[in-house]
Amino acid sequence: MRIAIQLLVFLVFITLMTGWFIRPDVEPPSNAIIFLDPGSDDYYSPVCLTAEQREEYERARIRQMTFPKRRNKECRDQGGFVQEGKSLTELFFLELGYGEPLESRWNEHGEWKW
Repeated sequence: MRIAIQLLVFLVFITLMTGWFIRPDVEPPSNAIIFLDPGSDDYYSPVCLTAEQREEYERARIRQMTFPKRRNKECRDQGGFVQEGKSLTELFFLELGYGEPLESRWNEHGEWKW
């Protein structure tokens, strides 16, 4: 019986440690505001553009887009469209009532907070 308990504790420990390193990305909501490049099929998050570019590009919401639009590669690689989420272990503890939820990068109106 003692070996079974030790094995169970070990498996729980390994599972929690493995979950600590897995961090799912949080995608933008469907009402997130993005900017369309008038000269290409690329779209950008506001953080990837200068103030002048934001004035020049067309403002839209993700759910309003007609495809084939694509995320700008450089902006995507900089993390402009996703937010790194909490680890699976942190999400588990959140479900148990411990810890604080991740603050979203977007407000309820789809505007970017940064």
